[in-house]
Amino acid sequence: MADDPDPITPTPEGRGADNTIEPGRARRRAKSEETERPVDPATTPEISTRVGDLPSAVAKRYQGEPAKLGGYIDYFEGPGSKHPAFRDRGGKLEALQTDPATVATLLAVAKHRNWTAIKVRGDDDFRREVWKEAQAMGLEVSGYRPKARDRAELDQLRTAGAERPQPPSAATHPSGRGDRVGKAPEVEPGVTAGKLIEIGQAPYPRGSDAKPTPFIRVEQADGRVKDLWGVGLPDALQRSGAQVGDDIRARRAGTDKVTVKVEQRDPESGRTTRRDREVDRNRWEIEADRFRSASPEQRMRDPAMAPAQSRLDVVESVARSRLSDPQAQARVVAGAEARIAEHIAAGRTIEPVRAPDRDRTEREAGGPERVRAR
Repeated sequence: MADDPDPITPTPEGRGADNTIEPGRARRRAKSEETERPVDPATTPEISTRVGDLPSAVAKRYQGEPAKLGGYIDYFEGPGSKHPAFRDRGGKLEALQTDPATVATLLAVAKHRNWTAIKVRGDDDFRREVWKEAQAMGLEVSGYRPKARDRAELDQLRTAGAERPQPPSAATHPSGRGDRVGKAPEVEPGVTAGKLIEIGQAPYPRGSDAKPTPFIRVEQADGRVKDLWGVGLPDALQRSGAQVGDDIRARRAGTDKVTVKVEQRDPESGRTTRRDREVDRNRWEIEADRFRSASPEQRMRDPAMAPAQSRLDVVESVARSRLSDPQAQARVVAGAEARIAEHIAAGRTIEPVRAPDRDRTEREAGGPERVRAR
């Protein structure tokens, strides 16, 4: 799926309140299927229309502000946001911002409320984005008739994801040291996580004569490929230090007010004039996990990661010498690697291991699974 380029996100005073989704009527099944699989009301999930009924990931990310007279809740991305991202009326969700992250959030709420079929109203771009995102989430959509290019773009993205090699299992350590216990972390709505496979500029939509817009392409954990578009992406990439091949997490972190030149055509004279217009531009945050995605050899060749790898090497050496169980060794190394990666992501400096530090590092490596030497 491709995300719309900047600038977007109309404010509540604009047309955003006209962009809505609500429970729809599921398409009728074929008669034979209805006969073979009758609907059992006892097992049919109940549709929720309760105001404030959100999945936990959405509730953690957004701050709600109930209306003074009741009836709805406005949700803001943070205390610094001047305008709400969406409005919850229980049986209807209003997109006060129409960026892809907000669309993904609304559909996550709809799915949480068991809206297996939804009806969308509003601007063509908004309805198109809802339709595209809903295809990946298994939701039926009425209110938008996809064009041939919409289906072609969706087929291309699906094909690209299917043709790419499937990612290694979450139980396999990327460095090949051993097994890693656990599963891939849940990704919150509006966050795109995966391997950065391309950085570039292209017209949006692709194949059009529009002005080139920056984009990044991310291969997600399930093998699907997703494009993110926006003029703020290059700055976010530079701040993160992310490079092609790195594992990243990208999210829209709000909007900034910017002034752009827009063309306006006089319907009578046909004359085109340019004027300044203040718009909301998406602000992006990108987190790169270069340490996790690199092999030990790559880390040692990179001056920025070599000190951290030297500490991890000591942990691995101690684990092998003191633990006989290979799985226990792998758990100790994986835990140390996770802690080091968290320190790097937080911007902390990792010093290389020196002789006086070795004993302390060995004690830290033992952890709960340390055994006494015989």
